[in-house]
Amino acid sequence: MKKLRFISIVVLGFASLYASSIETILLQTKSYNISGEFASYDFNENGLIEPSDWTFKSSDGSVYQLLGDTSETNVAKYGVFGWKPLSDFTPNTPSFYLTYLGKDVDGDGSTKFDWVVVDNSSGSTYKLAGQNTTTKSFSYENTSNIKASIDTSSKTIIFTSTIATSSSTLSNEQKYALAFMWHEEKMAYDIYNELYKINPAQQLKNIANNSEIKHIGFVQDLVKKYDINITNLKDYAVNYSQVELEALPVGKFAIEPIQKLYDTLYEKGIKTMQDTFEVGCMVEVTDVNDLNEFIAKSGAMTDIIDTFTILRDDSYTHYWAFDSGLKTLGVFNGCCSLGDTYCKTAQEYPSTKGNN
Repeated sequence: MKKLRFISIVVLGFASLYASSIETILLQTKSYNISGEFASYDFNENGLIEPSDWTFKSSDGSVYQLLGDTSETNVAKYGVFGWKPLSDFTPNTPSFYLTYLGKDVDGDGSTKFDWVVVDNSSGSTYKLAGQNTTTKSFSYENTSNIKASIDTSSKTIIFTSTIATSSSTLSNEQKYALAFMWHEEKMAYDIYNELYKINPAQQLKNIANNSEIKHIGFVQDLVKKYDINITNLKDYAVNYSQVELEALPVGKFAIEPIQKLYDTLYEKGIKTMQDTFEVGCMVEVTDVNDLNEFIAKSGAMTDIIDTFTILRDDSYTHYWAFDSGLKTLGVFNGCCSLGDTYCKTAQEYPSTKGNN
């Protein structure tokens, strides 16, 4: 009853698209460290579990009362949660476990609400969404397509999808979209690393090893989820094979248009540093165009849409990194020096991140 009362206080309805975005991010990482535990405690001794009747035990063993001290001084020190440190206090059995996502996954410009709460008894998961400034209570969003299991021995939370999946739920066009984008992300990773060996621009190294490698993994998670073999596009009945994907050499692809694009861009990029940066502009614009096309054809497959949206948003940022590289070399128009096809505005390619 205490858990239900707690959830009824703080859970509000949110748009399903936002929910599916958070669910996609949770499934991509799958396992998170336990950051802390919530347990109810009737501090007011009135027989009710109110918003401040919760303890938080952090991963280092420190115990706090949620909203125990909401004075300006304490909020300035501990933030909107109003943590009140408790000494020599033994919390009750945890009702919820929490994990801190560590980045701004909801795009609100802050990470203070980027926490996920897991019900210890049901495995239901809730994304912290905000705070009512009047009552100080918190609102949570139910990520209904995700369940979690708690591994107290390794102190981790493992997230899994509750949606049954089969490649038969995808059209051949959607299967091709996954195959194509896996190869295209590999193409970006390969060409940036290969060009770095010749023209060692830091942008190439950062984007390849901090972003493109993750993009490959994001798409591969979907390929594995739907059990698609993306090295044999003539027969989608053949099952997913990680061994075949890992066996693909650098600069080699099972999709002919991508193979031709790689070969062409590599020959251009090895000439000069300017050519290298221009190849970066061309890769990212091509990536965005293809992602836009496939997103439009994804129908109701929100996991594909959300994953491709993450990739596209990162490509916006990568574009500006290469644009900046060209301008540093004295190419006044940056990527726009390549013509209208590759000339983008900040409105077309919005980016809230620093250049990689």
